[in-house]
Amino acid sequence: MAEISTSEVEISDLPTKSVTITPQRATVTREIRASIQQGQHELKILGLDPRVDVDSIRVEGTGEASITDIQTMLVPRREHFEDVHVLALDDGEGESSDSEPDGEIGEIEAEVAELDAKLARANNEQAMAVRMLEFLDDYALKLEPESVGLEKFDGFLQLYARERAAGAEKHHAALVVVKEVEEGKKRLAERRKRVSARREKEKEGVRRERERRTRERQRKNELERNKWHEKKAFWTQLVGQVVVHLDTLTSVEASDDVEGGRAVDVVLCLSYVVPGAGWSSCYDLRINTPASSAQMVYRAEFRNSSAETWTDACVTLSTSQGSFSGLGEQIPSLHPWYVKVLDAVRDEKNHPSWENILDGGHAKRKPTFGTQSHPASKPAFGSSGGFKALAAMDARPSPFGNPFAAPRPPSFGQATGSLFGAPAAPAPSFGKATGSPFGAPAGPAAAHQAPDEGSASMEEAEEDDIDAQTIASTTLEHKESVKQDYGLTTTYDLPGRRTLAPSSNNRRHVLADLNLRSVTLSHMIVPKHRAAAFFRARIKNTSALNILRGKAGITVDGTFLGTVTTPGCAPEGFFNLSLGIDPSILVRYSKPIVRRATSGFFTKEVGATFRRTCWVKNTKSTAADITVVEQVPLSENEKFQVQIVEPKGLDKEGDEATLEMDTSSGKGTASLENNGEVKWVIHLEAGKDVKVIFEYATTVPSGCEVDMA
Repeated sequence: MAEISTSEVEISDLPTKSVTITPQRATVTREIRASIQQGQHELKILGLDPRVDVDSIRVEGTGEASITDIQTMLVPRREHFEDVHVLALDDGEGESSDSEPDGEIGEIEAEVAELDAKLARANNEQAMAVRMLEFLDDYALKLEPESVGLEKFDGFLQLYARERAAGAEKHHAALVVVKEVEEGKKRLAERRKRVSARREKEKEGVRRERERRTRERQRKNELERNKWHEKKAFWTQLVGQVVVHLDTLTSVEASDDVEGGRAVDVVLCLSYVVPGAGWSSCYDLRINTPASSAQMVYRAEFRNSSAETWTDACVTLSTSQGSFSGLGEQIPSLHPWYVKVLDAVRDEKNHPSWENILDGGHAKRKPTFGTQSHPASKPAFGSSGGFKALAAMDARPSPFGNPFAAPRPPSFGQATGSLFGAPAAPAPSFGKATGSPFGAPAGPAAAHQAPDEGSASMEEAEEDDIDAQTIASTTLEHKESVKQDYGLTTTYDLPGRRTLAPSSNNRRHVLADLNLRSVTLSHMIVPKHRAAAFFRARIKNTSALNILRGKAGITVDGTFLGTVTTPGCAPEGFFNLSLGIDPSILVRYSKPIVRRATSGFFTKEVGATFRRTCWVKNTKSTAADITVVEQVPLSENEKFQVQIVEPKGLDKEGDEATLEMDTSSGKGTASLENNGEVKWVIHLEAGKDVKVIFEYATTVPSGCEVDMA
């Protein structure tokens, strides 16, 4: 049996040819150059992310060999994390200390020591002179003149005079020296004090510098420690292994000029898909209201959260699996309001219980922030239970999971109130606490109202999810990038090469700067849900790029308002953005007035008339375009009849009537839309107000009851 040669390759030692990042995963392509022995050969490729999609692994190559088959499996990692990534911290060794002796202080101390020695000699001279005089005095007292000759006595007196004069001179000289020494020591003490003060200042500066270096060293050590822990978070105990079986016999034997035993050069191309990487779109939208235009910076945020490091890779962003989603503050909408008629009369009443249908125009509540579940991912390598268990040990949730899942549309919940729905929240007072971009309070009422913007009458169809795929070209401010379209897929080749190490932080790259030249600002009022004017911008995508759903920072006339979610929008399409509540548009919504109609003897019908008034005032210095939306209940059968009394002329869907108002205040129209919605479109001049009157009549057969459908 022929011997099978083997070789191994660590992917950490290989550069990455290309990486194509989709919103939830990445396709990695690596090039492997190897020299193999003739005959059968096993090439082991180690170090793959254990969560790699085994069905996506593909091996191709060129050279004088053929690929017979491949195997995939999970194996324990050979290296220990601490051996590969050594935590090297700076302990501050080698830094100079501030305890070195000061040269000037040493000189002063030497001078003081010299003066002390001089003082000691002077004191000794004084003591010696005193002792000499005392000795002479004692000798003179003991001398007996009777026994001493005159000549000898005269000699003693001369000696005494000389010695006493010499002693006095020495004593005086010693006193002078003592005085000089004391003055010198005093001067040296003052000098030492000055030098010590200067030295203390220098020590304080050195101490502060040392503390600064210590803090800087601690900061660098903390950064190194964080990097080390981040690398450890992506380190796996298991790695993927791909075994490529090669055979050189067929191709080599066919060559006549082949030297026996020579190595064969092959080039393999390994491609596979790994989770834990992704990208999303984000925007910076700057709206200029005087120019009715906007500037949008289109960015991509991407990161690598797999267990691999992609070195020197050409990075491509792809929208082939784009599922961008998000939630933003939206304008309330109205839902069909159905009323059913019951045949049985309850409690023998002549009139139906009109209160039973007071709760209308609200959709059933859905979970606003529900998390969409994803199917469990398949095992990384192999299909046996052992490999599944090993893969589960290293499984980590993808950081790009739920953020890219399509959200459930928010909706209104059931509420009690009048026939016109829930009682409207009071209009915000001008200048109150700012909870929204325009200063309107954003309390529980605002949090409760997270309605759907899908009403056709409100022309919000452009805010539906559009999974159009796009990536834009950049301006001269950024490196040129290549955008390519393949059917429903758009790819964006980022310029240059990048090394993407596993990280929990996003990278950001500017894809395009868009100039949106058509922006219409208006106000939307749905008084049935809230007595407030929602400020919105209707923006036309005048660029040639598809705008994907994503987070956008909104800046209006130089003031940053916050972050919202932009809907998808195709070129030449429109999308709306809610900019919060504008307190400069005052809204008051009156309580409903219900008048019961008296049934006649022959009519055999009973009815009621409902009337509500919405007062709107524009306190701005400029005119405002305002849309007010109301609704009438819808009947499930012909027994329940509804007729709009005010505005007049709205008998069927599509009818339109002119709003009666002073020409100096503005102009407006009312129209009947589908699902029983009534819409007023008003152009209200600055400082003017208008009353929107809504009245309709309902009738049912006598003896019937009404209730919510």
